[in-house]
Amino acid sequence: TVSEHPTWLVAALLAAALLAVARLARIPASAVPRFPGWVWIGLLVFAVLSLAAGGKPYVHLAGASIGLGALQLSALFLVVSLELLAAGALVAWTTALGDVGPAVATLGRPLRALRVPVDEWAVAVALCVRSLPLLVGEIRVLAAARRLRPKPPNRSLTRL
Repeated sequence: TVSEHPTWLVAALLAAALLAVARLARIPASAVPRFPGWVWIGLLVFAVLSLAAGGKPYVHLAGASIGLGALQLSALFLVVSLELLAAGALVAWTTALGDVGPAVATLGRPLRALRVPVDEWAVAVALCVRSLPLLVGEIRVLAAARRLRPKPPNRSLTRL
């Protein structure tokens, strides 16, 4: 599968499938989130560290041998991770929260023959998805309460 043994071919096929589904669902390009600058800096650091790890294949530049193996694996991991996040986002954009639980039960129906607890999974997924708006609301309340707290006094000035 994609997450167990990813390859570039499978990643490309998954990307094509995700783009086709997004196109069929008529999701606008403006719905795709824009990454802040610190994410790009983090990816650059990630790439440099992966490049430093080396590994096959090697590229020879100006008499130096540079291993690209770890960079390739890291890039594949990043691409597959972003594709799995995009797949989750597609489900979120195209499916009402109340329909996710029954959809899991319907899609998992063939697994019942293998004695997989599909109904329990469906109930757990439905409860988790239905509680997400509550969790977001609680996080907003906590953030607002934190902003209202008085700032602590500057202790370095009181010791003088």
